[in-house]
Amino acid sequence: MKRDKGSSGGPRLLVLDSSYTIDTIRKLGLEQSVLCRDLDGYFDHVWSVHPFGDINARPVPAGQPRSTRLGERHSFIQAQPGRFRLLERWFTANFALGQLDLFRRLRRLVKDERITLIRAGDPLYVGLLGLLLARATGVRFAIRINANNDKIRETTRKPIYPRLLRTERIEKAIEHFVLPRADLVAAPNQDNVDFAVANGARPDRVTIFRYGNLLSPAHLAEPRERGTDNALFKRLGVEPGRYLLCVSRLQTL
Repeated sequence: MKRDKGSSGGPRLLVLDSSYTIDTIRKLGLEQSVLCRDLDGYFDHVWSVHPFGDINARPVPAGQPRSTRLGERHSFIQAQPGRFRLLERWFTANFALGQLDLFRRLRRLVKDERITLIRAGDPLYVGLLGLLLARATGVRFAIRINANNDKIRETTRKPIYPRLLRTERIEKAIEHFVLPRADLVAAPNQDNVDFAVANGARPDRVTIFRYGNLLSPAHLAEPRERGTDNALFKRLGVEPGRYLLCVSRLQTL
């Protein structure tokens, strides 16, 4: 998390997001989901932060945050759900110590690197962390609404973060605290916009920002220019060129 001396001094972005760990990104080839965050070079550098890594792993990983370069403009910082291995049996205390340490490191990073915007990937834990970090540093704060949490909880009867936030009531309280205080709330569709406004986001600060460059360039290439994973076809027992693929929404009727 040291200063990048080769930067040009343009706008800089800190993204708090818990969607994928660095190992998952590399395993599934999801680098584009991170590399797109500089908005085609608008941001001089982007620091993407996963604040607690694989929180469901056993034993619970512990240690200091690790920083990885994913490109000229991108650094990926991954914290661990625990700070000290000796406190493995006391998850709550170990998690709290790790998050306090991460907050201190990120606050210093924001100031040292002159970061101009903090963005959170949802209005729950990372949203709360982002808001507190923005208030501590005086930097503007934006939230990306990636789902309608109310509909998810209604369907599953479970909180979004069952291990971390425990109850739907706690999650709703956090959403109602974070959303009204965001400088910008961006959502990919109207349904997510409606969720944000219903939970306190100011309508004049909400916008639709569609997926766009989040999609891998491989999906936009001419079919004849795309590679073929013959091993996958063999594993599925499917003959290339003799199949019909349908990608659709799975939902209860």
